[in-house]
Amino acid sequence: MRLRARAALTLTLLVCLLGAPARAHTLSESFSSWQVNGDTVQVDFTVPDREAKRVSATGKDLPSNEQLGRYLADRVGASAGRRPCARRSWSWAQPRQ
Repeated sequence: MRLRARAALTLTLLVCLLGAPARAHTLSESFSSWQVNGDTVQVDFTVPDREAKRVSATGKDLPSNEQLGRYLADRVGASAGRRPCARRSWSWAQPRQ
């Protein structure tokens, strides 16, 4: 009798676990391309609109190209050894229509 009760409990737990809804987290996603040529590093970013909106004050509006560029510049850089490399310039592409 105990074996039957244990088997029924195990079966019930398996059904509950297998039938539970799956929960998922959508991770942030952006893409970058790094080109190193001598002492120059060129980085191109592709940031989807939904990710770029997280940078804005409201979290719902698209930031300007300059705002997004400054956000990235504050967080991304290159280094040689343990010394950060100097930034020479930044440019921002227009968003795709």
